[in-house]
Amino acid sequence: IRTNAMELVTEEIHARLIPFIMGSVTHDELNDSVCVLDLQDILRRFSFDNICKFSFGLDPGCLLPNLPVSDLAVAFDLASKLSAERAMNASPFIWKLKRLLNIGSEKKLRETINVVNDVAKEMIKQRREMGFKTRNDLLSRFMGSIDDDVYLRDIVVSFLLAGRDTIAAGLTGFFMLLSKSPEVEELIREEVGRVMGPGQEFPSFEQIREMHY
Repeated sequence: IRTNAMELVTEEIHARLIPFIMGSVTHDELNDSVCVLDLQDILRRFSFDNICKFSFGLDPGCLLPNLPVSDLAVAFDLASKLSAERAMNASPFIWKLKRLLNIGSEKKLRETINVVNDVAKEMIKQRREMGFKTRNDLLSRFMGSIDDDVYLRDIVVSFLLAGRDTIAAGLTGFFMLLSKSPEVEELIREEVGRVMGPGQEFPSFEQIREMHY
């Protein structure tokens, strides 16, 4: 599992993340403008691609150059947001009543959850039809010992929930702190060079700023 995760992340970094960032910088340089990227949005797309491939074997392509909108990602975000907003009600009775009557935010929450569940069900159905024994994603691994499709769906959706925003928020905070700590950045660059060997050159934050300004 660890090897598969490393391969997926490495591929996403080299095939999409780095080319997207460098392409954005180059495009703005050619147009004599400053490159401004929403780092948290980029990292959320990066983590969602990875966690979907790792969990389902599904590639939503959120980090493709045109930054497409994924219906699954939108539904997942909205479902998480509406679930969290339940705690903002004056009393749990309010959202429970709306859920019972299927109105307002609870109606929208049910619709978004259905979108996520439908994707999960379709992936499980396709995997059973196509075979899963030669695949390395979590869904395929669990299918070897679990026959309950609802249970399988809940397991995979739980991984999506646990692995998207947590990773993106953690990486965003890391890079924000790193940009303010050049001495730590230099130590990391030295370790990267030592571990990965000579010839692995990465621009520093200061070099990136110079590229921009």
